[in-house]
Amino acid sequence: MLISRRFTASILAVFALLILFQVDTAQAGRRKMVINNVDMTGIDQGGRIRDIYWPRGSGITYLYSSRPWFGALLDVDGDGQYTDTVVVNQKAGEMYPGYLDPADGQVKWSEPWSSLNDDLTANTTDLAGWPDIFKVDGEPDLRGDQDIVVAVQDMTSETFESTPYKIGIQFMMHFWAYKRDAAKDFVFVENSVINRSQYIVDESPPIQTGPFTWKDCYFAQRIDPDVGPNYSDDRSGFMKAKNLGFTFDRDFTDGGKPIGFMGVRMLATPVVNGQELGLTNWTSIQNPSDDYIVPDPTDDKTQYRIISAAPGQVLDPVYDPAKDYQFSGITGDTRQIVVSGPFDMQPEDEQSLTMSFLFAFGVDDNPAYETDEDVIAQLPNLVELADAVLLFYDLGAAAKGLPTPALSLVPGNNKVTLNWNAVSSPNPNIAVYEYRLYRSFNAAGLDPQGQPDYQLLASLEPGQSSYSYVDDDTRLINGWKVYYAITVVDQLSGELAEKLGAGIQAGEPLFSLDNTVTPATDALALNDRATLKIRVVPNPFYAHAAWDNSPTEKHVQFINLPDRCTIRIFTLSGNLVNVVRHSDGTGTENYNLRNRFGEPLASGIYYWVATDPGGDSETGKFVVVQ
Repeated sequence: MLISRRFTASILAVFALLILFQVDTAQAGRRKMVINNVDMTGIDQGGRIRDIYWPRGSGITYLYSSRPWFGALLDVDGDGQYTDTVVVNQKAGEMYPGYLDPADGQVKWSEPWSSLNDDLTANTTDLAGWPDIFKVDGEPDLRGDQDIVVAVQDMTSETFESTPYKIGIQFMMHFWAYKRDAAKDFVFVENSVINRSQYIVDESPPIQTGPFTWKDCYFAQRIDPDVGPNYSDDRSGFMKAKNLGFTFDRDFTDGGKPIGFMGVRMLATPVVNGQELGLTNWTSIQNPSDDYIVPDPTDDKTQYRIISAAPGQVLDPVYDPAKDYQFSGITGDTRQIVVSGPFDMQPEDEQSLTMSFLFAFGVDDNPAYETDEDVIAQLPNLVELADAVLLFYDLGAAAKGLPTPALSLVPGNNKVTLNWNAVSSPNPNIAVYEYRLYRSFNAAGLDPQGQPDYQLLASLEPGQSSYSYVDDDTRLINGWKVYYAITVVDQLSGELAEKLGAGIQAGEPLFSLDNTVTPATDALALNDRATLKIRVVPNPFYAHAAWDNSPTEKHVQFINLPDRCTIRIFTLSGNLVNVVRHSDGTGTENYNLRNRFGEPLASGIYYWVATDPGGDSETGKFVVVQ
């Protein structure tokens, strides 16, 4: 999955959070989902980075952001009348990263904690720091192959909208996903809320001191899909039989690429008197415009009227539980709102809302869309996936795959040795079938269309305590980075085989920067500049060879570079083609085989001159065969 796990980013108009914004990425499976620590799935760095890509590596986005909304009525002045409306969500700094530690009554900092590293090996650092509020019987509550947890609260936040109230709310978000092939296209989300009103500090503006009761509460999820590059032609619908909301691109294509459905299946809702309330409202709202029926609401009262489906509130559509299917009336930049309520919350009460985000293509490659019935005819793949969602939700931790072993990569002269230790199964119904090793010449292991761009190196049977494999393929070149991944294929038996299917269960390999290595001679390992010579690999470059990422992403690498240098590339006649600047100290720099105007290079011979800051230069040439 990927982007750096720890970095800072600005949130527009919320300057107090400039150094707080942190992310993690859920990537066990085929979708890439970014999670931050200010109560949103997704990040808004300059408004352009979206949070769910499907298939992972395709570059096609399906969701801009998603966040919980929690609405309640308060008795602010203590006169016994619950008439003051509040809806808490992260739209203007209402929430602050953190959680209340019941052991000492102090609010502690929260980051996204992930059970796995980017290469899907165990994240021992985060697991060691797993907060108690996300533990069961003293151990991290791990439900899937990858779990990510994060908490936010308003007890200590200081930036608010125009008419806010601190209510002492604690949000806890738990995401989990599975590596199994049958679960590669969905991820689970549980949002929990606790009434911590007795712990409010720094009250501004004043409100009655806690603890106090929240009345007529509604727990909602606001989902802002951007299905495909053009989000202005999206439309949403709802299928009652599966508690399944979905959003689709109006013409099921963008730029010639097929676009599927993004679904949201409700799985568990708040409980009152021992019974779940179930889904009580589904509707959609739109990005602000005079042409839209219901624009994005900006005030608490309007938000509360929408999630509570207040009489007289204009909704698109008005939720009707008697209808099998419902669709929004407007095509555009739509949002889904799924809601459960009302219920009251006393101090220390806790309620949860659990759902799954899922992704599937329509039945036809180029579906026609004229009526709502045409859309319904394309839903079977999404409906089948919604059934798998429920199956994995019910199985819980029993459906987890075997852990991924950590790879040790040892570079050699035009070769790499891969070492790892055997894994064991804690579940008697899951056995190791084999280990599979993969290699790729790009970090993602996927081309821009999300298609596999890797090679299976070997399949090794279980039975040893440790393993070693030497990759000495002739395509490995000293100084040229190569990426590896390992998967554990398991064999199911008993009840698991009955529910998930007999036979072997294999997942897709995941490549990451954690498992990259550069084959090297001793001179390269020692950075011996007197011995090393700058090279271009592969040379010659043949289009569509094994190292060619895709028809749209060709590249060569300059290797054995000094820490900093400028590379100028020329034609045979001496015309400047492009300038590449190397400054990261890695000794390697990619060149995308394009000129200064972004046009691909023609077949031919090209010269290069690399100059370091001291003025020392090396020259060479490379050949391109398109």
